[in-house]
This record gives sequence, structure tokens and C-alpha cells, in this order.
Amino acid sequence: WSSRPELAEILADSRAAHLCFVEQVLSFLRGRAVDACEVEAAYEAFAASGFDIQSLIVAAFTAPEFLHRESP
Repeated sequence: WSSRPELAEILADSRAAHLCFVEQVLSFLRGRAVDACEVEAAYEAFAASGFDIQSLIVAAFTAPEFLHRESP
């Protein structure tokens, strides 16, 4: 890339960048590391929504991993 807009376009089209974003959001919202299955499930919801961040947050809070946690 040779400019910031070009880098932004590359990242916007990058599945790896989207997966990284999803992983960071989930880790933050859940306060712990997340596994690849959780990331993939949330990514699928995120992609299906047209990469709508509100949909990602809803998916994070309605996932079985979040709703049915075991007490430490």
C-alpha cells in the first residue's frame, strides 16, 4: 500500500482483519480470551449483517457461550 486510503481499502476487504476485529471485540466484551469456534460463529453473524457492528455486539451477547457460563 502506498497511502492510508489504500491501506483502509485493503483492510476493509480482508477476512483476516475482520476476524481479528471480531476476536478483539469478543475478548473485550467477555473479559477473557475466546476460542476459534466463538470467533468464527460471531464472524459469520457479522458478515451476514453486512459487517454491522451492532449486529456483532448482539451476536456476542446472545451466543450460548455468553448466556450459559459456568461459575468459577
